[in-house]
Amino acid sequence: RLYEEGAVQLRRQQQLQEESQRVREEEVASHRYRASERSRQIASNRNADGANYGEFLYQEGLARKHMQTEQRRLIKDQEERHQASQNLFSPQISAASRLLRRDMPVVE
Repeated sequence: RLYEEGAVQLRRQQQLQEESQRVREEEVASHRYRASERSRQIASNRNADGANYGEFLYQEGLARKHMQTEQRRLIKDQEERHQASQNLFSPQISAASRLLRRDMPVVE
């Protein structure tokens, strides 16, 4: 009689454990994120080429950085040309200096 009661109690414990395990699995399954159809379409289009989205953003950042560097270089060149056109120095040579002979030695 004790053996039968022990066996019944053991079966009940196993059933309770199986039931609790099934309930946990259902809870986990019900808490998973289920994306809408539109979200899944966007995600599939995003990775259509098989690339990592983070890699895509990295490459886009490098392209922007290169473009900014090129723009800075062009602006700097433009400013240098502007400065060169502003700094046109032509010395004023007097008439007396023009009459001097050029083959004379320079005295310091």
